[in-house]
Amino acid sequence: LYYGALRLMTGNGQKSISVGPSEMVTSLYREKWTHLVLVYDGKAAAFYRDGELLWEKPIQLTEGEGQLTVGSLRNGSAYPMQGAMDEVRIYDLALTAGQVTALYLSELQ
Repeated sequence: LYYGALRLMTGNGQKSISVGPSEMVTSLYREKWTHLVLVYDGKAAAFYRDGELLWEKPIQLTEGEGQLTVGSLRNGSAYPMQGAMDEVRIYDLALTAGQVTALYLSELQ
């Protein structure tokens, strides 16, 4: 989350691609559990909130040389997320829309 929007950033420090507020803004509520999913299949990125597709766009990401960070920039030293995360998962395949919805529904039970 970055200035009220979900944001994916990648790059080697020279060039980065991001999905920012002008492309997609989502509301997250205080004191309410929210299921967020980012899917990247090598050709397009898609963001889901509570099983619903919010944004999808063809995008070509560059390979990064740094460490993966979630909830902040620059290994936690810049723009830290204000909130809590639980059960962060990284898959070695791109989930389908049906799989994302099924994951969300399984969390409700």
